[in-house]
Amino acid sequence: MLRSPLGEPVKNALRDAILSEIERRQFMNFSGVQYGQLSTAISATDFEIEYVLSPSANSLQGLAGLSGGTAEFIRITNISTTPKISFKLGGSERPIDVSGFQPYIFSLLSIVKLGSTVTVYLNRQEAGSITDSAWAGQMSIDTIGALGTPYQFFEGNIERIRMWVNGDRTTGTPVPGLGDIRIGDQTSIYQQDYSQEIGPDVWDTPTFLTNGWMDNGDDTYTHTGTTNGELRVYGVLEEGETYMCEITAEGGGGVIQLGGPPITGNSKSYNAGYNRVLIKAESLSTVDAIRILCSADAVTVSEITVKKWHGIELKNTVIPGDFDQFEKRAGDDFWLSENLLENASFDDASAWTLGAGWSISGGTASHDDSSAAGYLYQPGVVISGATYICECDVLDNEDGIRFFLGTTSNPIGDDWFYDLGEYAVEDISDGDRFYIRVLSTGSMATIDNISLQKKITYAPGAR
Repeated sequence: MLRSPLGEPVKNALRDAILSEIERRQFMNFSGVQYGQLSTAISATDFEIEYVLSPSANSLQGLAGLSGGTAEFIRITNISTTPKISFKLGGSERPIDVSGFQPYIFSLLSIVKLGSTVTVYLNRQEAGSITDSAWAGQMSIDTIGALGTPYQFFEGNIERIRMWVNGDRTTGTPVPGLGDIRIGDQTSIYQQDYSQEIGPDVWDTPTFLTNGWMDNGDDTYTHTGTTNGELRVYGVLEEGETYMCEITAEGGGGVIQLGGPPITGNSKSYNAGYNRVLIKAESLSTVDAIRILCSADAVTVSEITVKKWHGIELKNTVIPGDFDQFEKRAGDDFWLSENLLENASFDDASAWTLGAGWSISGGTASHDDSSAAGYLYQPGVVISGATYICECDVLDNEDGIRFFLGTTSNPIGDDWFYDLGEYAVEDISDGDRFYIRVLSTGSMATIDNISLQKKITYAPGAR
């Protein structure tokens, strides 16, 4: 369902504007069209889309590391031998070369990892991160994460969207309906139900285990020895489709492959820790299987999912249909999600993974006075690059306690907490887990009333 305060004409114009060759769906995360489903039956061989920046956005360099002049537009084009993405800065256009990509099949341009590079998705599969050393001193893509969220970059800076088909922007006629739509503060066009964008999990119990792989009986698998071995799940893939693959590995890494002998695009590496990659299924006529390969000793893999991907990657964004789950406290200039932790009241040990020394009973979680400093954690509750606020009551604290966002190398705050009382701390995640740890072996600690909420400074569809 699409909703638009500007009414049916605008909604229909947007739907009819974007080329089917670009992809049936274009998803944009910026002010005005936070999450738009756009499609058309127009046939074209070339196109340009231009996101025109607001004249009031005179100085973006303070926001995104831009220098050397005002950024006037962001352009995606294939009207040249080589498709390009470019920013225009104060009269000079600075392109990012994406040579080798087929024209008119851009599916998504998104800032997918804050503090990282811009990633381009072509034809529903990840085509690679874009960097250009010639941009040094002009725009630092690597520091675009300083914005906090993609919304902060686009909020208030996009004035209108323009598009040209089968002709240069200087002489061609803009696409009917979209040609010069101005995006106002109250525009909100978004899809509430995105559930069909990612298919069901097709991973199943492997029926083929070779050269060192062992089934541990709890949906985890361990590889021993240094001979390359495989886990295979047969007959669940579709040739040419792209899948989002998730896997958590301990002790090392390997390769995920969808289909036959390695072909560009159908295999990607996984490393120790949590991994999420997009892989295209190819050469199924040779090997019709999901293949988890490893040649390292003592590697255990778990939490494996393989889901068909239909063209949207929602990392580090607020899912617009879920905006009602975010609340704005009086006096705050940001919104907070509901508590993301399961069993946050510590009614029992469910949902929590208990590391050395940790136990849960009577509505509290405690670390004993003799065990090593283990971690108490929940997996899959945060996403890399997003900001979270953690609140917790510390009832007992012998030597110090600390919280970690994403991975155990990313502590929240500047120091350990040594006192009793209520804590509220904020930081950016670098993974998908939330951890709690005491300072040292035998450190006694007890906590209660814990919450973890995602923080956003711009809410899509705010009304």
